[in-house]
Amino acid sequence: METEVAAAGALGCVETPRGRLPLAAVSVSADLWGPSAQVTVRQTFVNAFDAPVEAAFVFPLPDRAAVQSCVATLGGREIEAVLFERGEAREKFQEAVQQGRRAALLEEDRPGCFTSTVGNLQPSEQAVIELRYALELPIAEGEVAFRFPLVLAPRFTPGTPLPGPSVGLGTVADTTATPDASRVTPPVLIPGSPNPVQLSLSLSLHHSGVAPESLRSALHAVATVVEARVTRVHLKPAERMDRDFILRYRLLEKGCRTQLLVSCDAQGEEGTWQLCFLPPQPAAPRPLDVVFLLDRSGSMEGWKLETARSALIRLVSELGPADRFALFAFAETLTTPLPAKLCDATADHRALAAGFLSQVSAEGGTELVRALDQAASLRWGGYEDRDQAVVLVTDGQVTNEDEVLRVVRKLKGVRVCAVGVDQAVNDGFLRRLAEVTGGTVELVESEARFAEALGRISRTGRSPALSDVTVAAGTLEVVPSQTAPVRPQSAYAGDVLVLRGRFRGPGAGNLVVSGRSADGTGYRETVAAMRAESPALPALWARASVRSLEDQYAQGAGPKDELGKALVATSLRFGVLCRFTAFCAVDRDTKVVTGDRRVIQPVEAPKGWGLDSASGRRYSGGQALSGRSAKTQAGILRGKFNYMSPEQVSGLPLDPRSEVFVLGTFLWELLSGERLFWGDSDFAVMEALRKATLPDVLPPGIEPAFEPLLRRALARKPNRRYASGADLADALESLATSSACPPAPHLSDFVIDTCPRRLEKVQRLVARALAETLPADGSCALVVRVGVGSVAEHWLAVRAGPDGTSELAFVRRLLPFAAQDDEFVRAFLDSAYAAPHPNLVRVLGAGGRALPFVAHEFVQGVALDEVLQVARKAGTRVPPRLAFEIIATVGRALAIANDLPDDSGAIIGSLHRELDLSSVMVTFDGVVKVCGVCAPRAGLYRPQLIALRDEGTARAPVGVQPSPPGPAAKPDRGLGGRLLDLLRPSRHEFWK
Repeated sequence: METEVAAAGALGCVETPRGRLPLAAVSVSADLWGPSAQVTVRQTFVNAFDAPVEAAFVFPLPDRAAVQSCVATLGGREIEAVLFERGEAREKFQEAVQQGRRAALLEEDRPGCFTSTVGNLQPSEQAVIELRYALELPIAEGEVAFRFPLVLAPRFTPGTPLPGPSVGLGTVADTTATPDASRVTPPVLIPGSPNPVQLSLSLSLHHSGVAPESLRSALHAVATVVEARVTRVHLKPAERMDRDFILRYRLLEKGCRTQLLVSCDAQGEEGTWQLCFLPPQPAAPRPLDVVFLLDRSGSMEGWKLETARSALIRLVSELGPADRFALFAFAETLTTPLPAKLCDATADHRALAAGFLSQVSAEGGTELVRALDQAASLRWGGYEDRDQAVVLVTDGQVTNEDEVLRVVRKLKGVRVCAVGVDQAVNDGFLRRLAEVTGGTVELVESEARFAEALGRISRTGRSPALSDVTVAAGTLEVVPSQTAPVRPQSAYAGDVLVLRGRFRGPGAGNLVVSGRSADGTGYRETVAAMRAESPALPALWARASVRSLEDQYAQGAGPKDELGKALVATSLRFGVLCRFTAFCAVDRDTKVVTGDRRVIQPVEAPKGWGLDSASGRRYSGGQALSGRSAKTQAGILRGKFNYMSPEQVSGLPLDPRSEVFVLGTFLWELLSGERLFWGDSDFAVMEALRKATLPDVLPPGIEPAFEPLLRRALARKPNRRYASGADLADALESLATSSACPPAPHLSDFVIDTCPRRLEKVQRLVARALAETLPADGSCALVVRVGVGSVAEHWLAVRAGPDGTSELAFVRRLLPFAAQDDEFVRAFLDSAYAAPHPNLVRVLGAGGRALPFVAHEFVQGVALDEVLQVARKAGTRVPPRLAFEIIATVGRALAIANDLPDDSGAIIGSLHRELDLSSVMVTFDGVVKVCGVCAPRAGLYRPQLIALRDEGTARAPVGVQPSPPGPAAKPDRGLGGRLLDLLRPSRHEFWK
């Protein structure tokens, strides 16, 4: 079966080579009662192909989610999915698909990582998978946190690739360390791609007349309505699935207390108990042995590493003279400033640690196994009078979770206190780590949250209020070996510890909670049961039970056959999904046409992350712009008059807000047909730009509803503008859907209707190129010379593409005199480093022995300045909706270039200093392309070396008398200056 991975396309949709991506919408609704929730998730798939497809979507859910049901709407009919053993479910799904039946499959690949698959989805047909789950919400110091993960972040996969095909559709091969890595590594959309999925999320917080206190959404904009007995929270429109949704609120004091609830089964012979235990205040802290493990891998770049370093410096500084510690920063290697042992927390050792932490930088993969193995190898000793803990600071983005759990067994009683740092943290894995060691988890999604959580992190490294907490039968008859979690737990002051189990009989009586305090004294409390006939209780117990069994299975803590049978039996009996079972739905009423195409839905790049599409290298775009190239330094005036920002004409430092100003001038001109800043001379234009004063009376074409956006984008002071092109794009897309913006034709139709003569010329040129006999050696055949500049000649070329088709290229080859200047050649070839983004002109290759050249894709379209010129002559303007679409696309593309790193991972801060209307082209297919965006000396894209036929001919073209290289030939032109000569139509003889 052919597998297709889709890529980003034009604004407003995401395209595969033959249509839109399969996932159209995700809807989430939840009802919250205190510390518990019932959640419904609806995923809508649409087949935009002209043939049947099998569509798959890999997505996250909360790790504690007890998925109880799945309903698939296939062919307009609702079908209740049945829970089977996983192998049986897959067989039934494949059999149904081969027989021409519509079918759906829901599987769990990791705690918190799931895959939904729709088989035989017909052309233009819609399918819906609806799943429901119960969820226990964590409570810490009276605050409840509802977290709904919306993106599955890329994960590091160690090990050697396994032979043969992978078991999943992901982008990473299965390895010896992670045999199913391909199931949890879906493709990732290029950062800045248009929003592909319509997201809606609504919550209903039920209460008894008093609304929850301090309700706040950490990462998303929400609207809140408070009613008599319910508070409704709705996600505002146009939010992307690129970060977790987190809602926090405080319960009333009576909601935080020790409580035992019992729920009887329908048969009445057994039932489920749930103990919410609030421990007493701890005794005085004991001496501490602690190992700090800091993840410094590439995914921790930016605010995550900065805040983690600061937090660890503070934690180290708070250690007392009786404490001992070790410190390791890990990626693919381990580094430490101290001897590899538990060292006394002297002033000198703390100072060494602080100095080391202040210099740690992010790079490489997340070799967590090696770090935990190093921590386990230290001589901890069996001290009864000391606390022992590992404080792990990471985003948890690894695929070899089971391997890590096996290594954790070596710690032998040492608690792991995990601090998860990210807006899309792998919290399911971190909770598993904490649970199997009796430790804790603290999730941090921002710098502000780190400041809130630091005190708790410091306390949880110390003694818990109670350790070895167990539950024994009182007058309530407890079913042996049915308590979850299985191993004794630790209870921390202010946190509610939740334990669950099964009982026999009518459900009356009590349980006995016991534990051991930090000073060694015993603790015992008897808790009376309260009836609560809730269907969620048995489901939550079953989920906790299978999770504990899964962890034992992964750690090898028992016979695998017996553990596997127990997992399947518990899952099937209580109807709760686990890694050993799956939901399958089959439409047996009708048969349809079968197909052999599989499409996997790419996921969003987590917000603040970037992705190198060539190598998959991860980095965070949230850091401060450091390591800038000279292209962004102040005091150098480069660029195009009429389209500069006020700070640019003044020679001041630039940042992405400067590009926002230029985009604002573009938008003004597109809407009104008039240039905003002009004058009789360059000096007059510069003065107008320095003042940046907008007219009081708006010209025709600019509606009053558009004015606030334009005034913000064109503010004279940068701090009053949108922060980046992406932020401007968000505002434009919102405005484009408002009633103030009338419908418009498709962008491709508008361009073709406006510039039909240009289309005819391009078609003739393309036909001439494609008729060329392609060289057998894969080199480019130069077909038509379309222009000659001051330092290079410009050619349309053609070569055989990777799939045997012809591929057009636009080649810029240096003239002989320019090829003699080694410094200029190096600067010229720098332009072959480009950002991987569908709306940036793609680099095809570079090379050349005698005459260096750079080859780019040939953009079959027209420059935006020509579109405006033709429209002016015809007395028309660009429709507002299309103007917003064009500028929004350019803004998102430029935002990608802003965060390009160099080979060391430092952000270059690339800015387009020569941006004007001829830098933007619109293809006849309606795709916006930005020319001249490159990243000198950035290691993001190293193009394939290609050759030109007759490459050794080092002669000037006939009739061309090049002058000696002057200032224009120097390599210090603005960012993209060398490329704009290549791609601006007005510069080429062909376009005249």
